[in-house]
Amino acid sequence: MKLRNIFPLSGVLLLLTLFGCSSALQLTYSKPPAVPPSKGEISVIVSDERGADYGGNAPNVVGTARNTFGMPFPINAAPGREPSIVTKELIIDCLSAAGYKVIGENKKTPKLFAALKTFWTDGYQHNRLEILVDMELKRSAESKPTWTHDLLANAGMTWGFGGFSQFDRAFTRMLDMARDDLLKQFKSEQFQQKYRRLKR
Repeated sequence: MKLRNIFPLSGVLLLLTLFGCSSALQLTYSKPPAVPPSKGEISVIVSDERGADYGGNAPNVVGTARNTFGMPFPINAAPGREPSIVTKELIIDCLSAAGYKVIGENKKTPKLFAALKTFWTDGYQHNRLEILVDMELKRSAESKPTWTHDLLANAGMTWGFGGFSQFDRAFTRMLDMARDDLLKQFKSEQFQQKYRRLKR
């Protein structure tokens, strides 16, 4: 086989490997175990504020994969596993693991507002994945926050054989890092003190 024919063939093989058996991503993480709710009740409000070209106009799109020729292909989340849904689920699980009871929104309950800014991956043969969530603990949407935190986690992956499952595994690593950060924050004495201020 002539050398000039090797690269187009390798591109086709990589394309078939990545996208021939493609499926929507599940966006899973290792769920932390819940503990008895001894610290109080809290509500979680998540807003999807991703940029228009980065999932804002298509909530199920979580990134772009590019083949050997640089041709972009969208990476999609499975129905019901859109980033805003997964982010809220992750926050609720971590609050439950820290001893808080998450309930529906009402006037008296402290509220954790979470603005999803980034949930995206892109790259050429090597992809970077990132999640960024701006969080504020407040009495209401109009009040000043007593606690803020920028949740940021990222991971990387180099394309190999295995189809879209390799992207699912990479997103799981990213979400597990986000989980660890949230658990550290929600279990901290500082978070509990700021929460108690809203209960007075």
